[in-house]
Amino acid sequence: MGGTAFSTGYNGSAILRTPRMPPEIYAYLKQKYCKRLKECFEHVDCPQEAPGKLDYGDIDVVVSSPLSSVMDYAGLATVLPVPNPSVQEYWQDKHQEANYAVRWPLFRGFYYSTKQALRHLFQGSVRQAWRNILLAFERPWAQIDVTISEPEQFAWRVFQKSHGDALPILGAGTKGSGLTQGPSGLLLRIEEIERRAQNECKILLSTSPEDAMDFLGLNRGRYAQGFTREDEIFAWVASSRFFDRSMFATAETPRKRNRRGMFLRFVDEWLPANPSAGRAGTMTRSEICEAALDHFDKRAEFDARLSFWQCKFREDDLWTAIDAFLRQPRAVEHLSDARRNETIRALKRFVKFQGISPVVRQAAEMNESQQSRWSDVIDQNDLAAMQKMLQWVDANWEMIRLKERDRVRGRGA
Repeated sequence: MGGTAFSTGYNGSAILRTPRMPPEIYAYLKQKYCKRLKECFEHVDCPQEAPGKLDYGDIDVVVSSPLSSVMDYAGLATVLPVPNPSVQEYWQDKHQEANYAVRWPLFRGFYYSTKQALRHLFQGSVRQAWRNILLAFERPWAQIDVTISEPEQFAWRVFQKSHGDALPILGAGTKGSGLTQGPSGLLLRIEEIERRAQNECKILLSTSPEDAMDFLGLNRGRYAQGFTREDEIFAWVASSRFFDRSMFATAETPRKRNRRGMFLRFVDEWLPANPSAGRAGTMTRSEICEAALDHFDKRAEFDARLSFWQCKFREDDLWTAIDAFLRQPRAVEHLSDARRNETIRALKRFVKFQGISPVVRQAAEMNESQQSRWSDVIDQNDLAAMQKMLQWVDANWEMIRLKERDRVRGRGA
C-alpha cells in the first residue's frame, strides 16, 4: 500500500497521519512488532526492502501457522492495536493482506523529529523545521501490512514481496512466455483456455522460490547474496532466460505509467542504458509450456484441465448456436428472453440421447452433472448433423418447454 491505507477515509476526510519513516524508526518498529508476532505465529518474516531507500512508507510482514485458533486478521488487532473502529474497514483487502496502524516510538520519534527540525533551521528552511517540530509532538502513526499465508506458500509470499518491484518487473518481462508469478506461486497460463476463462486457465507449477528461479534461469546464489544497488536487481531480473524486453514497448500506457518509481526507472532508464539485456531466447510459448510441464511434472494436470475446458467450450458453443436458432423470427410467435431461457433449461433437463438420437425423458434430470452433454453426440463442424439437430429442436421445443413449466407448477415430473 506504500503507507497510504489510512491517509484518506471513504468520505474524503483524513483518518491518520502516516509519514514516511526514517531507517531508525522503521528498524525499531519492525523489530518490536516482529517479536510480538512471533509469539502468535510459528513463522514470521519481513521481505527484503529494495536497496538504497532513504525512508519507508510501511512495514511488510508475512506470517503463517498461527499458534492460536483466534489469531486471524481480526485477532491481530490485539497485537497491532487498531486506533479506532473506522480503520477496521482496512483489515483485509482483495490481496489477502491487512493494514494496521501503530504509533511511532515516543522518545525515538521525538529525537528524530527534533534533530530534523534543527537541521532544517541551519539550512534556512523555517517552514520545514516547523513541520518537524509539530511532528515531534504529534507522534504520528506507522502502517504495518500483514499477510497471513498458508504454510506451504510462506516462502513464496516472502519472495514475492522482496526487493520492491523486482517480481512485478519480472512478471511484465515474461508475460509472453505464459508464466505468471501469482500470490500462490509460479503459475502457467494455458493458452487454449486463457482467452475464454482467465481465472481458470492457470496451473500452479511451484511454491518454491528456489525451484522457480532454477526454471526461470535466475541465479539463486546471486539472489541469496543480496543486492546493494537497484541496478543489480535489474540485471538479475533481466537475466531470466524467458525475459523479453519487447514486453515493455507499451510502457507508455496509463496503467503502466501509474506504476511505482522502481518500475519506471527500469523502463525509462535501465533498459535504454542496457540495450543487450533482456533479449529472450528463441523458445516459443508452446515450447516453454512443454518445458514447464516436464520440469514440474504437471502434464497430467495440464491434460485434464485442458480436456475439461475444451469439452465445456464445445458444449457452450453448441448451446449458443441453439440459443441463436431460438432467437430467429417465427411465424407463430417471437420467443421472449424469459421463454427462450425457459426452453433452454427444459432442453437440458428433459432430453437425453439414445445413440445419436435425441429422446424426451419422462422426468426432468435436475443434476447438471447427469444431464446429457449434447456436444458429445453432435459435432458443430458437421453441418448436416447440426441442421438435423436444429430441425428436431424446432419440432419439439414447445412441447418440452411446457413439460418444464408443468414441473415448476407441480403438475409434472
